[in-house]
Amino acid sequence: MKELFKYLRSKLKNLSSIAWVDKDKGQINRFNMRPAIGFPAALIKIDYPRTDAISRKKQRCFCRVTVRLVWDYNGDTDSTTDDTALTESLSYFDTCDEVYNLLQAEIDHTIFQKPLERISQIEENRNDGLLVVNIVFETVVFDGI
Repeated sequence: MKELFKYLRSKLKNLSSIAWVDKDKGQINRFNMRPAIGFPAALIKIDYPRTDAISRKKQRCFCRVTVRLVWDYNGDTDSTTDDTALTESLSYFDTCDEVYNLLQAEIDHTIFQKPLERISQIEENRNDGLLVVNIVFETVVFDGI
């Protein structure tokens, strides 16, 4: 998991549209004022929802990577918004596309054995002024000796 995290962090740090890359530690779930992160942020979570034994000490791990994109958002998108303001308010979609294009089909055989594949992209419903989009990818890694 560690090497995959470092790989993803390195890739996402190179996007000029992302100001902060970190492990998702719940930074945006519990805060009094404003989370101690830069915006827009990419928070990375790695899970192994299923594993198969290859041998006694080696497993094939079906890996789920969630990139949680976060903006401190105050855009306008209602029907009275002019086209210029609407374009600016929807610019977060461009960052979502950048992350997708950066990671989709990405492979490093020294870390993971199947190209990353996006399986979902879901915008969270929130009432705290943050805009959060979860982009979920899957891959396969081998764990053990």
